[in-house]
Amino acid sequence: MNTSDLEGVKTKVCSKCKIEKPVDGFHKCIGRKDGLDFYCRLCKKEYRKANSDKIKEYKKEYYKTNSDKIKEYIKEYRKANSDKIKEYNKEYREANFEYIKEYRKANSDKIKESTKEYRKANSDKIKDRMKEYAKDNSDKIKEYKKEYYKTNSDKIKEYRKANSDKIKESTKEYRKANSDKIKESTKEYRKANSDKIKESTKEYRKANSDKIKEYKKEYAKDNPDKRNALQAKRRSKKLQATPPWLTKEHLSAIRDFYIESKTLEKATGIKHHVDHIVPLQGENVCGLHVPWNLQVLSASENLAKKNHYPDEWEDT
Repeated sequence: MNTSDLEGVKTKVCSKCKIEKPVDGFHKCIGRKDGLDFYCRLCKKEYRKANSDKIKEYKKEYYKTNSDKIKEYIKEYRKANSDKIKEYNKEYREANFEYIKEYRKANSDKIKESTKEYRKANSDKIKDRMKEYAKDNSDKIKEYKKEYYKTNSDKIKEYRKANSDKIKESTKEYRKANSDKIKESTKEYRKANSDKIKESTKEYRKANSDKIKEYKKEYAKDNPDKRNALQAKRRSKKLQATPPWLTKEHLSAIRDFYIESKTLEKATGIKHHVDHIVPLQGENVCGLHVPWNLQVLSASENLAKKNHYPDEWEDT
């Protein structure tokens, strides 16, 4: 061991410059008996400067040959020293805030391109990592979002207002690409949070009753055919007149009758109704709310007909 005591201070002779120096002038080396490097810090620095290309090439080849081993080591180290790393990163960012800010500003395009390429090449890896993080830190994320929205509510509102079209288009595209995933997620959420949803809906309706009434009024005004079709469907459902086996095409055909009724009403100025040929509440037989049991009549004709069968049915 090439160390000695000089006036109470431990020293070592550098193998390069042959000068005896205090041990804090040497890098640590766990492979050596004395735990210190051969060369002093100054000689090491000069060596690296003179052989930078050689060192880079060596590191590149070493990483290429031992990439899996290095990755595993880094993974284990980060896992075992997560708090230490966080603290170090925090202190570094605080101490070098201005430098980091200036660097990012000067290299924004380079950083964006590099980030884009990395995300493209590692999309699955990033998704898995985010999924795993979200699973392990769900409460932490919820609390962070809550605090962030609370602190930046005005900023978020302004952004959404300024980018409403962009947000709508992005949301539309996402829903289109992930419809099955969204349906399944919504189904699972509603199943797991049914009581919570009911309570939330109840509270919202109570707090926004006037707003809801106004919305319904405007919707009915702008969509009279849809409203009439919905009302008729509700009435017939109460009477158990809408068969459960009706297809989407059947329901669309029913809606067409109500559209035709409103079209005739606007064209002629005469009130029209969608009538059930066989009444839903007949004296002996009740009809069904199905396309082949519907017809468009003027209001006067429908009111005169009441709950009677067509004339040609009287003799049968």
